[in-house]
Amino acid sequence: MKTILYLTFIQLALLSSGRNQKLQSELLQMRAADQKILLDQMKANQPQGLPDTMQTEHRTKLWQIFRTYGYPDYDLVDTAGADAFYLLVQHQNKDTVLQKAVLSAMREKVKQGKASPQNMAYLTDRTLFDTGNLQIYGTQFMQDSMGTYVPLPMAYPNRVDSLRQTVGLATIAEYIQMINSLTIDSTGNIYYGNKNPTTSKK
Repeated sequence: MKTILYLTFIQLALLSSGRNQKLQSELLQMRAADQKILLDQMKANQPQGLPDTMQTEHRTKLWQIFRTYGYPDYDLVDTAGADAFYLLVQHQNKDTVLQKAVLSAMREKVKQGKASPQNMAYLTDRTLFDTGNLQIYGTQFMQDSMGTYVPLPMAYPNRVDSLRQTVGLATIAEYIQMINSLTIDSTGNIYYGNKNPTTSKK
């Protein structure tokens, strides 16, 4: 069985709106490099994971960003930048200290409406999984012997739908169906059933 869902410099250049355009651009570039590798692995039906060199490079940059700005929220880097930062941290499975620190800061931003509660749920589950614990929201999947994607063990399976509802996620049954309807077209777009394509993988 294999687990899925692996799914520069810092200059303060704030715009008049308060957003840091250079930081946002840097995060989006890092995310694009991350996603290209994982997408190529998915298309080749290979286990997903970033090369050690990229893991190390991204880890250094993410720590620099986090120590300078805390969690880069919607006000600082807009929705796209904040989502990119979360996803990059999500994939730092070899640095659970970073994951935990970012998750703690992210929770506060979610309370303020400046970060995504759905992303917080994914990072919560990934951090729990990476530290040998049971996930809460049922966002982390693996393939069984038949190639079907099933949720990794959950701490509260009987309450998972109500927990998912609190962060705006669909039911676990709907999510299982979506994950197992995943296809990739020739241009690299990912489709879930009849929904629109997306290139975002968690």
